[in-house]
Amino acid sequence: MPMLNEVVDVAPLDNSKSNAWVFLKPFSLEMWCVAASFFVIIAVVMWVLEHRVNKDFRGPPKRQLATIFT
Repeated sequence: MPMLNEVVDVAPLDNSKSNAWVFLKPFSLEMWCVAASFFVIIAVVMWVLEHRVNKDFRGPPKRQLATIFT
């Protein structure tokens, strides 16, 4: 029985021009919205848990929002 030692990769070629936003293509708009909403929910939960004991999570609302998203 002969040994096969050749690897072949079959992939479609896309001749369209790539741009800076090509990373958005793998997910649909709905999936990006779900990912963004989970990010916001987790950020709010972290703020709720930390704002009483961590001085960085105190102050005016504008600063608190900036802290959540940084």
